[in-house]
Amino acid sequence: MGKKNVSQKINYEEFINLYNSYKNDVEIAKILNVSKSTVRYYRTDILKLPVSKDNISLNKDEEEILIGTLL
Repeated sequence: MGKKNVSQKINYEEFINLYNSYKNDVEIAKILNVSKSTVRYYRTDILKLPVSKDNISLNKDEEEILIGTLL
């Protein structure tokens, strides 16, 4: 099975859980079966998050608010 088409959305909740687990863009891309550039786009342009080495931790309430605003 190939990588997902760019037009297919990735799961924000799963993305944020992986991000909060200190996964880098490459690791997240492999798990979600998308390209590194797709992960970088969602992280920087959509979610406005820093690279994982500068990862900020979101508590459960902040995570739910962020996911809710994106859906």
